[in-house]
Amino acid sequence: MGADHLPGAAMLRIDGLRKAFGEKTVLDGLAFEVASGEVVSLLGANGSGKSTSLRCVVGLERPDGGTITVDGVRAKPGEAVPTVAMVFQKIHLVPSRSVLDNVCAGALGRLGLSRSWSVLAFPREVQAEAMACLDRVGLADRAREKAGRLSGGQQQRVAVARALCQRAKVLLADEPVSAL
Repeated sequence: MGADHLPGAAMLRIDGLRKAFGEKTVLDGLAFEVASGEVVSLLGANGSGKSTSLRCVVGLERPDGGTITVDGVRAKPGEAVPTVAMVFQKIHLVPSRSVLDNVCAGALGRLGLSRSWSVLAFPREVQAEAMACLDRVGLADRAREKAGRLSGGQQQRVAVARALCQRAKVLLADEPVSAL
């Protein structure tokens, strides 16, 4: 995150976002603001840049221009923004690990990778927080099951719980109800 703090700014502000892949321009001047508590949908045809815009905001793609400001702090282009979590189109759960392990993994950004080998390595507070996130999406009763044994919709809800466990200020979701 950059050092430019902008007091009174929207929770998320995109201004003039541009992105091209070779000769194909995908985003050209995208601009919008999202206030705290607002829910916003980006609608458009396949290939119109919806996922690319989200990937730019979360830091997985480096935009060719424009600015991204989260909670008054301007993000450095192409760097991960720790205050933003994302639920991806492809869920990216570890199917052989428990649902609880997968949700606890949302806390790794604040714990470090040495805690990732087992749910037993996660502090009790993180396990309790992950259980609360699972309860929020209606899956607390499935915490000990392997993630790969759940239906597609249940796996998507686990991915939402994992994102909630990141404690992010902004939650981005790329087609979050496609399997529900």
